[in-house]
Amino acid sequence: MNMELLDAKSVAKLLQVSLRMIWQMRDAGRMPQPVKVGRLCRWRRIDIDRWIGDGCPRCRLMVVGPRNAR
Repeated sequence: MNMELLDAKSVAKLLQVSLRMIWQMRDAGRMPQPVKVGRLCRWRRIDIDRWIGDGCPRCRLMVVGPRNAR
């Protein structure tokens, strides 16, 4: 089984976006979360390919609650 891991630079090149955009998309839950390899963040190629094939949907739903909830 091929478990190719991509760094942020490779994902940015694949998606034709800036490196900064990759980190913003990750933080916003707009792309698959990376796996941690020690202190490094890597994305599984299969996850990125599947995400692209699905039309790049949001990968994390944002839960919005009342701002002044006590």
